Amino acid sequence: MPKLDLTVTISVILALCATITPSITTFLNNRHQLKMKKLELELQEKKELLFYRREVYENYLKYTMRCIHRDDNESAHLYDEYYALALIYFPSELTPVLMDINQCVTTRNGFQSLDAFNELSKNIRGILKTM
Repeated sequence: MPKLDLTVTISVILALCATITPSITTFLNNRHQLKMKKLELELQEKKELLFYRREVYENYLKYTMRCIHRDDNESAHLYDEYYALALIYFPSELTPVLMDINQCVTTRNGFQSLDAFNELSKNIRGILKTM
C-alpha cells in the first residue's frame, strides 16, 4: 500500500477548495441577484399599474366635474377620453353608474349628473383607500 504524505494531501485538498469555492460563491450570488431583480421588476410593474389606475380614477373624476361645470369642447374631449378608460378600469359594479353619468353629461343634465357623480366619488374614494 502506497504511503501518502500528509502535507501533500492537505495541500491538494486546500488547492481544490481554493479553486472550487469562489465558483460556488459566484454561482450562488448570481442566483440570488437574479431572484432579487425579478422581485424588484415585479414590484415596479405592480407599482406602475397602481399609479396608472389611480391616475385614471383621479382624471376621470376631475374631467367629469369639469365637463359638468363647463360646457366647452376641450372639457368634453378630455371627459370622453377618460370615460373610455374608466369603463375599462373601474369595477364592474360601477359601470351602470358611469353610464348614467355619461348620459347625464351628454344630455347636459347637470343636477342629475352631479348627484350621481357625488355618489360615484364616494365609491372611488373607498377604492383609492384600499389601493
